[in-house]
Amino acid sequence: MPALTPDVTILHAQQIDAQGNVLIRGIFGAAKEAAMAARQLLVTVEEQVERLHADMNALILPSWVVTAASVVPGGAYPSYAQGYYPRDNAFYLAWDEIARDRHTFSAWMERHVLGVADHAALLRILGVAA
Repeated sequence: MPALTPDVTILHAQQIDAQGNVLIRGIFGAAKEAAMAARQLLVTVEEQVERLHADMNALILPSWVVTAASVVPGGAYPSYAQGYYPRDNAFYLAWDEIARDRHTFSAWMERHVLGVADHAALLRILGVAA
């Protein structure tokens, strides 16, 4: 079987530095492999910093693999961004009920995805600080 080559990989990370290198902390699974395999890599990050300070076992993706990046505080929500905010377990428990019914799911999508201007607006609707 040939290797997969996705058109795009989208990742959320903690930081990007002035040169465009991206730092990921925590459980990153196959993020490195997905980033390197894709034709384009889009990254959202919690913040931009002048210089990265990588802890042991952190992952740094070099700028040359990053196609585009945006600073999106709270961008991993309802998942977590290690060192920034925890996973919202209550959201995941509620999601089971939301996703079970097509009408409920469609109404949720309209209110929380299609009907909001940006991610910050979604976090405000949910009552979550970025």
